[in-house]
Amino acid sequence: MTSPIPEYLTVPMIVGIALTLIGRWLLLRDTIVDRLINRAIATSLVGMLLRESWFEQALTSALPGDDDTVVNLARQLSFGAILLIVSNIYGIAKLWDGADPDSAWRRQRTYDLIVATVTVVILVAGTPARRANLLVDQLLGWPTVVLWISFCLPVGITAVLVGRICVREMLTGDITRQERVVFVVILCTAVALGLDASTIVIETIGCALTDQPVLDPEMHRKALSFATSTFFARSASRRSP
Repeated sequence: MTSPIPEYLTVPMIVGIALTLIGRWLLLRDTIVDRLINRAIATSLVGMLLRESWFEQALTSALPGDDDTVVNLARQLSFGAILLIVSNIYGIAKLWDGADPDSAWRRQRTYDLIVATVTVVILVAGTPARRANLLVDQLLGWPTVVLWISFCLPVGITAVLVGRICVREMLTGDITRQERVVFVVILCTAVALGLDASTIVIETIGCALTDQPVLDPEMHRKALSFATSTFFARSASRRSP
């Protein structure tokens, strides 16, 4: 799942995200939402690095073990990074939906624990692919089905929550035209991510049952979905509860 986007585009993106993160940590870290946004941006930075070939090669030089194993482990860990982005978006959305701010960090620790558990499941389910030096969609099989269900379920739940809030605010909220545009963008992104998560699970189960390869075994579409998740993290956080 190494990024299909060329390095001359991803490197400036990574630098821009890093500078944004530094600026936010210096200037915007007082409220709960600001801190959740900063966490989401930091996690997106880690996730993008784990999927960059030059960073993966640096890891192989720094870490012991077989180079292919290290690279494949980094790729699978990027799934956990995506889910950490999602968990922070979910925390923001819950506040946006009226949850008690005083218990926000207690809830967030629960979300993070769920993400950690799901990441372990992903790594266990991805072990056969790592041993075969293949992407999970190249190996396929029922471990891949478990991996994608574990990954897509939190994404789908978050997309539904954010989408429902956007529709509610656009129908009943007293919002400006600019805010309405932001809601429309967030809603469209949430719908796209929700549909993408559902499609991944359905396609993987169908291919496992019929012993047919998936349409994109190199996982370029899923890599692009990560870029969408990064955009979602920044867009969904523009509206403070």
